[in-house]
Amino acid sequence: MITPVDLENKEFGKAFRGYDIDEVEAFLTELAKDYAKIYRENASLKDKNAILTDAIENYKDMEETMRSAIISAQRTSEEILKNAHDQADNIVNEAKVRAAEEIAKADGRIDALNRECAEIEGKSSLLRAKLKTVLNTYIGMLDEFPESSEETKVVRIANDTPVVSDETKIMEKIEIEDK
Repeated sequence: MITPVDLENKEFGKAFRGYDIDEVEAFLTELAKDYAKIYRENASLKDKNAILTDAIENYKDMEETMRSAIISAQRTSEEILKNAHDQADNIVNEAKVRAAEEIAKADGRIDALNRECAEIEGKSSLLRAKLKTVLNTYIGMLDEFPESSEETKVVRIANDTPVVSDETKIMEKIEIEDK
């Protein structure tokens, strides 16, 4: 292949009428072939350059699209995360309110049960005191009875109606009060 230096340094031999025509034509033919080859290579390289330039532009566009998508995804994830935190806070707050309400209800039930227990204990103490009083009364009545068996027998009246002693009356009174 002929280089630009070869073109500059090329010397043609002198012939009778100037340069040797065959030599010049041979050189021009060789130069035309090389020039055509270089021209085709140049055109091919220009096409490749255009394709690569388009590819670079596409990649730049894709890069920008990706960058935008990443930024959008980051914003979306931040919003989702913020919404999730807000929802979690709301759930926790609602749970605290419900827990406080349930605790207040439970405290109210406990207070009511404590009052009921106190009332039952009071009634139990009162019933116990009454029962002690009744029992003490009966014990006192028993102590008043003589211990001889003759005085406690049943005496029959003329029409065969039994007359009951005081002890039997007491027993009947106890049975009536128990009912």
